[in-house]
Amino acid sequence: MAVALALQAVVWEWMGADSRWKSYPPEVAQLLERAHGKGLNMVRLGDAEASLTYYSVNLKEFIQISDITGSSCPVRRKIYPEGSPAARGILWQWSGDQHGVWENYDIGVANYIEGAFQQGRKYIDLSQFLKGYNYTVNFKPMSQINNLTGYRRSVRRIRTTAFPLVRNAVNTSSIRNTYAGGQVLVAIANQDDKHSNSNETKGSVTKGKKAHGILNHVTNLAAKAAKTVKESNPKSSLSFSSSVDGKCPSPATLPQNMKLMPAKSSKKWNNVPAPKGSQNISFLGNGVAPAQTPCRPIFWPPYTPDTQLKPVPGIKPPKTVRKKSKKHQTSINEVIDQFSKELTIRDVLEDCIICCDTLTEGSPYDNDPRLVALLHCNHIFHRSCLKEMYISGPKDGHLQCPTCKTIYGEKTGIQPPGSMDFHLVPHCLPGYPGYSTIHIIYNISPGIQGPEHPNPNKPYTARGFPRHCYLPDTDKGRKVLRLLVKAWERRLIFTVGVSSTTGEPNTVTWNEIHHKTEFGSNITGHGYPDPQYLDNVLTELTLQGISE
Repeated sequence: MAVALALQAVVWEWMGADSRWKSYPPEVAQLLERAHGKGLNMVRLGDAEASLTYYSVNLKEFIQISDITGSSCPVRRKIYPEGSPAARGILWQWSGDQHGVWENYDIGVANYIEGAFQQGRKYIDLSQFLKGYNYTVNFKPMSQINNLTGYRRSVRRIRTTAFPLVRNAVNTSSIRNTYAGGQVLVAIANQDDKHSNSNETKGSVTKGKKAHGILNHVTNLAAKAAKTVKESNPKSSLSFSSSVDGKCPSPATLPQNMKLMPAKSSKKWNNVPAPKGSQNISFLGNGVAPAQTPCRPIFWPPYTPDTQLKPVPGIKPPKTVRKKSKKHQTSINEVIDQFSKELTIRDVLEDCIICCDTLTEGSPYDNDPRLVALLHCNHIFHRSCLKEMYISGPKDGHLQCPTCKTIYGEKTGIQPPGSMDFHLVPHCLPGYPGYSTIHIIYNISPGIQGPEHPNPNKPYTARGFPRHCYLPDTDKGRKVLRLLVKAWERRLIFTVGVSSTTGEPNTVTWNEIHHKTEFGSNITGHGYPDPQYLDNVLTELTLQGISE
């Protein structure tokens, strides 16, 4: 008899500058888990959490990367039992320094607190189980006391969104980073957090001290791995410290440009400073890119002063797009009559590609037997089927043949309002030495769907904005930019629907016109060099009815 596997909670965590693992919110964990299941290499965290717009996670290397500075920190996928707080959507929080602001305890700490709470204990002294946590949590007054200073804060236990639940999962607890000194793979054994799980299953909080012995063993593993790399590459500047709870490299021993804590996002997104000493995104003043192949995505150009940002000659910013007034909208029948002709014959031995029924029978929508042929391509459909296809679209006065994609009229989309800006930066893209780069910035805010959208009057999200894209400042690159401006004015760059990467409905997504979002690499497939990109995007623009 088959035994059903128990559900387990998956918590995605990143390592902070204090050498402790910190959990992503459940929404971000859902995004990362879906991407991990699909085998994706790179995930933009801004697709799930606006405050993380400038951070990405490399699922191949298991590192979080700051898109602005290039700094990184380890990431791990941690499994917790079905009855754990993470699986049940329980959060323990302490009152922050600002009134009304609550901070989450780390998942591992919350496991200890919840375990003691479920046992009916009056308090738990966290310093006995977690090195560096000199706090006692009292459950009757729901307070936290600093064991050293006596300072008291309020704590609370709340229910929220549960973390992703899976079956038969295993910890992904290797830390793999590529630093300037060489590639380091530190195999962190799963035992380093077994004491975190014992609380939920056995209700015991006395195994913490034994767990610290395991952590010391993990420290030795890390130190040996670092020593091996040091011996094989004497120039490596990476070392491991055994004095920081045995969990990670000490930030003080890392190269200056590789601090573990990611830098905060810069609000001035036109100019993003490059980290000092970073060879990965240094470009020579004469526009020649370095020969070294980057080991992780480079999303941003080097810092450029405002005085060096130039407009793109001969290309004006897009016009403000306004919706057509309802009184000027063309009726459905007028659109059908304008772009098609009615057929008198009825014995057409073909199927209607819209309804997939034979053309010798009436339309399944209303049993109307009338047939029409589009004027230029002569493809034949039920008139009623063509009307239903038009109703399901933006209803903007255009038709597009579902067979050959020929466009009749001017195609417009359902892109929400926003802004498109662009300028030149004096740095070259890989594959285009000697040419400046066209930097495009799209920005769209969340809002309410209009009548042309899939779910009118419902809110839509806008993840990962502003979005930064790049073109070479060549003749063909400027041609693509001119057409992208026209596509923006026709509301065709973005659409509202279901995200293909996260599965989130009612969100702003790309609309089948590919853009390059990596400046100095092509690790995710959205960068340079790519000799065919400009020709491919011109073809995509033509399919949208955009041409010179």
